[in-house]
This record gives sequence, C-alpha cells and structure tokens, in this order.
Amino acid sequence: LPGSAPAGELSRRKNARKREARAGIEPPPPPAPGEAPPPELPWGPFERGDDVELGQDLAERLGGRKVTVYDREELRVYKLEMGGWRRRSKRWLERAAQPYAGRYVAGKDKNGEVTYTVIKLKQSDIAGIAETTRNKLNQEEFFDGARQGTLFTNGFLNTKGLLEPFSTEHRVFAEHALGYAYDPSNLPVAFLKFIESLFKGDEDAEQKVALLQEWMGAMLLGIATKYGKVPVLLGPLAENGKSTFFETVAKLVRKEAVTAIPPHEMGHEYNRADLARAKLNLVADAPER
Repeated sequence: LPGSAPAGELSRRKNARKREARAGIEPPPPPAPGEAPPPELPWGPFERGDDVELGQDLAERLGGRKVTVYDREELRVYKLEMGGWRRRSKRWLERAAQPYAGRYVAGKDKNGEVTYTVIKLKQSDIAGIAETTRNKLNQEEFFDGARQGTLFTNGFLNTKGLLEPFSTEHRVFAEHALGYAYDPSNLPVAFLKFIESLFKGDEDAEQKVALLQEWMGAMLLGIATKYGKVPVLLGPLAENGKSTFFETVAKLVRKEAVTAIPPHEMGHEYNRADLARAKLNLVADAPER
C-alpha cells in the first residue's frame, strides 16, 4: 500500500522495541521524516559511534563502577532492593548494547552544516561494545574484599551480631543473600530438638550439638573456610537423620549457592570456580578414600 512500511520493517521495529525493553532502557523518539535529531536527543548524537565510545557510554548508563563491576570474569550489578550483587551473563550485556543500533553520529558536511549518520551494528560490533564495557567496569579482586557476614532481607548481619543497612561495600553475591528476615527472637526450637536427638545417649552429645550449631553459623556468616575444617556425619544405619539434617541445612540458603563437589574432585579447575561462588558445599555420600 502507498505510504506503508516496507516488507519486514514493522517486524524489525517490533523486535527492536522488544530488545530495548529486555535491556531495561527506553529508546529515544525517532526524528520526523527529513529532519535531523535534536542535539538533546537521548543516546547521542555521538562523535564517532565506534565500539570504544559506545562501550564507555554503556558503562556509564549501567551506573558506572559504583554499582556495576566486572571481576573474576563475571559482570555483576548491585541490586539495592536485596543488597546483593547479581551476576549478569554475556548475552545480557550484548542485549544492553543492541539499542545503539539506529542512534546517530553527528558530523559536518563540506559547508559546515551538521549532518547525522545512523549507527548500524553487526554482531562483531555488539561484541566489541560489550568488551569495552567490561574493560571500563573491570575491578580486579573487588569481591575478594567482601565483608564477612550474612545478607538477610532486612539488612546485613555482621560477625558481631549487628544488623547493618544494605551497602555496596558489603560486596555480597546476590545468590548468597538469604530469602528471609533476621529475627533473633525466633529460635529454631524444633530443629534444636532434632539435632539433640541425633546424639541421644552419647557421652559427648552436648559437644556434637554445639559443633553443628557453630559450623552452621560460620557457614551462614561466610567464615567457615577460615577454620579449615568440615563436619563429617557418619550414620551406618538407615533412618539416622543425616538426610533430614542435609535437607534442612540446604534450605537455609538459595539453591543456586549450593554445590555438591566431593573432596577428591575439588582440584578440578571448573569445580574450584563453582566453589568460589558457593555458600555451601554439601556432599551427601562421599567416597571412603
């Protein structure tokens, strides 16, 4: 039909809007036919429109290094509502770079008049923008300086037992955040009775119960590895309570923060990377040797 968009154009525009919506960034209004975009147009106009300029611009749009960090070959964005740093994938960052397609580069013609050129992006350009963004946001060993403590829904509990407001400086992975509030008055009476029942009749029952409690607290605070020891539960008979204990402990943390890597496999490079991101490594059945 006269005046209608070319074949496939409406679909292209619709898909572009979807990409921008997924990236969480509002696109600028398009200029009227035959008119140049105004200087105050969001997302430009840019001076060069190359990977470096666009990547640096994207890094700023993501909040800069205060709330977006690239460390340990991972991009993480701080989420204020939960107080943790959420991991973002390579694909997520490339989607955030896609809306630069269709923006403008400002220049001048031979008469000195301002001209505008539409930015066109290939997949290699998008990858280049993403790489520049990661370089701009790179902070090596940033998360090595994470505070020791536990992130609850109502604040950050430090190792002194004090609840602090959320802060980027806690440097806690989002998957390590617990999905419930801290309430010191809400004692796990039923669980404590269950642990005591596991060692009923043992001469050192009190010490065993205390050990498990201390280990669970150290695990939640992120300081268990500091002691270089792990509890090993032995139960030769069926219905000994090990499975119930494992299931209860695993439910204290988010499932994405739990691994099950046995000791003899911890030396593998990929397993070490998983352990570095984990809050709890729980192995139900470990080999005897």
